[in-house]
Amino acid sequence: MIEFKNISKKFKDRYILNNFNLKVPQGSKTLLYGKSGIGKTTIFRILLGFTQPDEGEIFFKEEKINAKNIWDLRKETAYLGQELDVLEGTVQDIINNILSYKVNENISFDKNKIIKLMNYFQLEENVLEKDYQTLSGGEKQRILISIFSFLNKKIYLLDEITSSLDKDMKNKVIDYFLSKEEWTVISISHDHEWLSKDGIKIIELGGNNNGTNN
Repeated sequence: MIEFKNISKKFKDRYILNNFNLKVPQGSKTLLYGKSGIGKTTIFRILLGFTQPDEGEIFFKEEKINAKNIWDLRKETAYLGQELDVLEGTVQDIINNILSYKVNENISFDKNKIIKLMNYFQLEENVLEKDYQTLSGGEKQRILISIFSFLNKKIYLLDEITSSLDKDMKNKVIDYFLSKEEWTVISISHDHEWLSKDGIKIIELGGNNNGTNN
């Protein structure tokens, strides 16, 4: 479904990624694991077209990604990142804002469905009316996980989405994403709970940041 082919990226004359290769089949679950600063988030940014590689190509459904077809990938993708504090307003305001994005224009708000997801991740029903900025880091993560799960995209790019959660909730979130056989999931995490799960392909980045993983 997705293929990174000989991807290299430099920052200040230093390779963040050097000849990175990875095939991601439809419905697969992949963990990008390794210390900070070795290019994990850069891989996501290159995939979505926010950063251009210095060398290499990316293919989506066997077609090379370019400026014309990048929106085909973005429409099918949910990217849940590390920055939890950039959103403002009530939780309902944030949902409305996310649903207003061009890539989500065909998704209608379903209060019962979103409440069910929030209950699953142990959030109270009245959280929709709460000011997002007053919530804890763990609550913010669970809210965004609920909202992005509601979008029901085909591809999920997850960047440290369990970092502020306790162990039980980490496992609950991980198990939820792994249970969705139709979702293609690529996760970045330092949490060891991801490493203990069956069905995840683990790509460990490090050393000279070379990777050939097919």
